[in-house]
Amino acid sequence: MKVVQAPSTEMTLEFKFVDGLSGAPVTLEDRAFTFFDIDGNQYRDLKETVTVCGMELFFVSADTNLDANNDADGCRTYQPVNDDGYSNPTDTNSLTDVQLAHSFTAVFRRVSSFKVTAGFIGSGKNPRPLLFAGVQAIGTCSADP
Repeated sequence: MKVVQAPSTEMTLEFKFVDGLSGAPVTLEDRAFTFFDIDGNQYRDLKETVTVCGMELFFVSADTNLDANNDADGCRTYQPVNDDGYSNPTDTNSLTDVQLAHSFTAVFRRVSSFKVTAGFIGSGKNPRPLLFAGVQAIGTCSADP
């Protein structure tokens, strides 16, 4: 999936799992979401950030290019180490090493919802996509504590 974000903004998305007929919340035992393409741009005037709340575990590649910070409220923010831009992935099953280095998988346990906030550091002028999929694209590596 892709959600396009306006430049110099922050957006929060709440993912809710509900029964298709009744609309009642459904608690999922285990669900992984992978967030891709967390980088900068070719002008080196911004970095993307992604903050996820409500997760149990994270997985990153062995050669990750992401820094992670835990927030006081139990959320975790990822941002790229540098502000270079890289090609966007088109297939979650065939990521390059560089694309894996700019991605992370969040694992949620026993949740009916979670929140993700995407933002920017810097002053880029072009919209940026938040790319994600409900799959565990990274998982053969050690869990990032």
